Amino acid sequence: MKVHIDILHIVLLRWFLGLK
Repeated sequence: MKVHIDILHIVLLRWFLGLK
């Protein structure tokens, strides 16, 4: 479960950086 959350967090971070 924690690993899944970590992956999701990384994806969200990359998406946020891509928006900038």
